[in-house]
Amino acid sequence: MALLFGFYTVQVQAVFHKDLQLTGLVFHESMAFPLGESLTLEPSHPCLILVNHTKNTLTISDPTATHEHIELVVKGPTSGIQRLTIELPSGLDAGKSISIADKLTFN
Repeated sequence: MALLFGFYTVQVQAVFHKDLQLTGLVFHESMAFPLGESLTLEPSHPCLILVNHTKNTLTISDPTATHEHIELVVKGPTSGIQRLTIELPSGLDAGKSISIADKLTFN
């Protein structure tokens, strides 16, 4: 079985799968959360985020289906601060996840 690391508080839950290089996060409120020494994420609203560290992709969703977009601050060690506005699915698709890669730099 792959090695998993977990972090659990009232504000955020996170789990890292070492073999797959995936981090899953549940944000119950807006807060900055460091992923090791190289990456910090801070969403504007509660949400779910899946980070693929190998592909430098991020998948995000609002399971409450109450927000039209999420502002996400991404801080990387060399890329500095990136402020992204992620438009979320609406209507019958509200609550579905959306993946982004083209706007994202993790290093």
